[in-house]
Amino acid sequence: MTRLLKPAIFVSLAAAVPSPSGAAEALKSEEPTAEQIAVATQTAVAAVYCLAAVGKDGPDPARFDEDAAWTGTVTKGYSQGDMPIAVSFPKDKDGVSRTCVVEATLASLELQYAMRGGLEAALQSEPIDQGSNLIWMFGAGGESPRGLQFFPDYLGLNNKVNLRLVAAAF
Repeated sequence: MTRLLKPAIFVSLAAAVPSPSGAAEALKSEEPTAEQIAVATQTAVAAVYCLAAVGKDGPDPARFDEDAAWTGTVTKGYSQGDMPIAVSFPKDKDGVSRTCVVEATLASLELQYAMRGGLEAALQSEPIDQGSNLIWMFGAGGESPRGLQFFPDYLGLNNKVNLRLVAAAF
């Protein structure tokens, strides 16, 4: 599969997530715990891994398989211990999976906003704002176009932020 992602994305994954000090600056009322920052971090990592994994002929989950923190398989999905993060590769009508879905629960809206900023920095582009979601597009007009769609939770009901990121190959 042809990869159109810039290698810098994987070299600078730290930029894809809020640092403890950066997340703390984003929070006005309460400083996040190390566990809360870890969930935001691994959610961003999963989104970037998904973007690399999707392809027109099916997924290449090597990044998940090679990272000891992630357990699972491409058919059953991936998780990371007891963190509230789930990764799945749903199949299209023809039986081929061209999408990768990350679902996670973050501790606050502020961590979600910090994670969005980190993704913009790591993906080295600004997303297209579609109102209720954001989308980053790569390889348009090329051999292997793909996108990452971010469905944020603007409500944060019950002090929980449930978000979804979907990577897709076209």
